[in-house]
Amino acid sequence: GLTISAAGTSFPNLVASMIVARQGLGNMAVSNAFGSNVFNVFMGLGIPWLAYCFFAPGAVEINTKYHTYHGLEAEGVFIPTVFLLVTLLFFTLLLAISGMKLYTWHAYLFAGLYLLFLVWAIGWECAVPPSWPQ
Repeated sequence: GLTISAAGTSFPNLVASMIVARQGLGNMAVSNAFGSNVFNVFMGLGIPWLAYCFFAPGAVEINTKYHTYHGLEAEGVFIPTVFLLVTLLFFTLLLAISGMKLYTWHAYLFAGLYLLFLVWAIGWECAVPPSWPQ
């Protein structure tokens, strides 16, 4: 469901990026792709998590001795975050090597990486049973 939702909310960004790219404004298309995703991550994860911490009764425990946070479950977040960071660094390196130009094979490469990530994420969700609150 999340992938379909992500595709549905990203479709307007895709259309806007395609329009400006066809007008010869490739930099604006790439900026739209990165900017909208960063905004979505900050707004889609940051604000609900912050609201949960502030407004959910007893949601947050802070161990002052070890400065640890015990609130929302963060299981399964580390590997996708590392994958995102490595992909971003690889994209930046690839742009630097190609003279800041995007080629069609770049699109195929990153679409393939995304499909690999989806296969991993679906496999992870199917292999790890959900932990339901009691």
